[in-house]
Amino acid sequence: MISDRFSRRAAGAILGLLLLTQTWLFAAKAKDKFWRHNFTEAEAEARQLGRPLLLHFHASWCGPCRQMDSEVFNSADVKRALCDRVVGVKIDLDQHPEIAEKYDVDLIPADVLISPSGKVLSKTVGFQPRSTYLASLSTAGQKTGEELALARKLEAERALAKKATEERALALKNKPAAPKAADVVPELTIEDPKKAKLIVGLDGYCPVTLWRTREWSKGKTSFGADFQGVRFYFTSLADRDDFIAEPRRYAPQLLGCDPVALWETERAIAGTAKYAAFFDGELYLFNALANRDRFKQSPPQFTKTRHVNLHDIERADTRIGMKN
Repeated sequence: MISDRFSRRAAGAILGLLLLTQTWLFAAKAKDKFWRHNFTEAEAEARQLGRPLLLHFHASWCGPCRQMDSEVFNSADVKRALCDRVVGVKIDLDQHPEIAEKYDVDLIPADVLISPSGKVLSKTVGFQPRSTYLASLSTAGQKTGEELALARKLEAERALAKKATEERALALKNKPAAPKAADVVPELTIEDPKKAKLIVGLDGYCPVTLWRTREWSKGKTSFGADFQGVRFYFTSLADRDDFIAEPRRYAPQLLGCDPVALWETERAIAGTAKYAAFFDGELYLFNALANRDRFKQSPPQFTKTRHVNLHDIERADTRIGMKN
């Protein structure tokens, strides 16, 4: 009889302990619903949502860590920021030393903010007041937005470049077959520049390559084309054909004259390839670095003049933009 009563009391005690344990676990889970506890899953979630990943390193024996739990993470505005701005994950330093080592964390509490692409945005060590913590979360969102905008811009540029390459490949594929050998036009023969008074644009560098890549590449005399009395050379036959189709897109504006000098002195002074700049997709050459710097400050002011006659240009033997 006594044994039965004892058994019932023991069973009741065990049941009560189980209920108490479940209640405590539920409360702990509810308390930590703003935090993840699995680094890999949190990292994947941040990448999917396009949010920064917040790593909070702590330990059970750390007094400042417990202080942040009670004074910072219990705040309603911090909880809201954790839900709306970041994907937060708590990492126990003792249980996951490899993650701490990866992010060079040896003192706690420590917080590391990481962009969705994996770039470390900031790292703080020690106790942080609520206002400071909120400010860091706000900055993280701003930096992530800037990074995403840059990524979208680069992706758009890559897409445009890929489209241009595909269109060029398609055009080459559909290009009519070359004529028979007997019908081929002979290679261009370059006359003596002094005898023919040939004016060479951009000192022989390819204007199409410059427009596309912003790099100087020497053209070949076998790929030449004239525009407005100036001979330009190109790195390939395709570049020459592109130039012939749209010469005003690639050739220097104002026949290579310095737009600043033209605006201020009404003199058509030849620019030099040494001082060049693009504005609104058009190439301009300058006679001096100071003129190019002035142009960059207010390009529309100096691009109103749209026409220069070849015979008006004041040439010099040493100029690079267009020499004879």
